[in-house]
Amino acid sequence: MELKGNSASLGIITAPVILIKSEEDIYKLSGSEIVVLPDARPTFIHAIIKAKGIISDIGGITCHLANIARELAIPCVMATEKALDVLKDGVIVTLDGNTGCVSWHSDDNIMSIKNPKKIEENKG
Repeated sequence: MELKGNSASLGIITAPVILIKSEEDIYKLSGSEIVVLPDARPTFIHAIIKAKGIISDIGGITCHLANIARELAIPCVMATEKALDVLKDGVIVTLDGNTGCVSWHSDDNIMSIKNPKKIEENKG
């Protein structure tokens, strides 16, 4: 499975993900996870600061969330469109902010969220 996203901040991190759909979900974050956000809201700033990486369903490389990720040197992939629908809490992913690719194992399949500018497909 593949979702399109854009690299917004450089770096590579492998960690579990935590889905932050609303302010009530921030309590789930311990500080060692990659956060998956629908967008950038001022109330998500505590999650963003604690995160090891960021995946967002909307936004571009010049949006507020991408700028914060670069300031904090946190790998970030934006505009995945369906990451909140596809990923689940606790799934360990590798977020590659250099290429815009986020990959993880689910059952026997390797799924990835890739930068749309990359022509190669992730083969696993």
